[in-house]
Order: sequence, then structure tokens, then C-alpha cells
Amino acid sequence: MRHALVNAQNRVVNIIEAEEGFTLETEEFRVIPDAERVSAIGMGYVDGQFKSAWELMSLEEQKDETRKRIDRETQAAIEAGFAYAVNGANYRFSYDQFDQQNFADTAGACLMAQSGIKGLPESVTWNAYDEADNLARLTFTPAEFLALYAGGALLHKAAKMDEGGTRKLAVDAAETAEELLAV
Repeated sequence: MRHALVNAQNRVVNIIEAEEGFTLETEEFRVIPDAERVSAIGMGYVDGQFKSAWELMSLEEQKDETRKRIDRETQAAIEAGFAYAVNGANYRFSYDQFDQQNFADTAGACLMAQSGIKGLPESVTWNAYDEADNLARLTFTPAEFLALYAGGALLHKAAKMDEGGTRKLAVDAAETAEELLAV
């Protein structure tokens, strides 16, 4: 049988399996038997019921946690990459943190090449994935790569950041926990 070990602040500090009838009560801890609803350490035990950490937070704390979740989801959506058509075929481009830096560095080199600086490559070969998720090596002129960077990568990032910002405005306007959960 699942039991919850609860501290003096009514927070679950451990979840244990023990025989029915197991008890423990000290100034620091007590055991709540038959704790099937307990799913995580950090839950609370209030008025004879287990509450999630979320349920124990004030609305402002819930808003802060929701903003942090939106930031994580926005970052993940940016890093998931973007679709971009090249010569009529659709490709997916990775845009994780390393790729973001590589795109920026390569865009800088392309701008320098376009300005006439000698010794820079006249083309850029870049990895992408076709619709069947096969690796494709695509070659771009500096102008084509800058179009990919601006029209693909930067627009993708801006759109995801705008979506995250819009969701954060909804968080600010929320008046209940239920509204926050819908954001």
C-alpha cells in the first residue's frame, strides 16, 4: 500500500510502500496511509486531502510558473526547427542552440562575401531533411543562404517568440488557476 511521508509544513517529502496499518508520527514527520492520489514529492496534505504543488500555490506563484513553462515551450518550439522550401521542395532545418550560432556565423560570412572580401567561399553547403526525413546536403550562394536565414530561421524564431509573448499576455490577464491551465 502506498503511504505519504509528510513534513511539518504538510508537504510530501517521500512516498513509500508499506503494509496496511503502518504508522509513524514525530514532530517532524507523519505518515498518511492509502495515499494513491500522491504522484510526486512536494504535494501537500491539506484538510485531509492531497493537493498538488500547483494547487498549493497562490495565483501569482501559478502565473510565475506558467510564464516559466511558456518560456521552456517557446525555446523548445524554436529549437525544433523550421520548414523552408528550396527549389520547390520542402525541407526541415534544425535550429537548436548550436545551429542558431552556425546560422548567425554563416550569415556574417555571407554578408562579408557579398561585400567583396576575397578568400571567402562562394557557396555554403547546409544540412536539411526532406519530407521523408532523409538528410539532404543543400548548396546555397551567399544571397540564397541569407534568404534562408532571414525568411526561414529568423522568421521562425520571431513567430515562436510572438506566440510565447501572446500567451504571456493571457497569463497576465488570467484571474483563476483554470484560466492559467488553458494558456
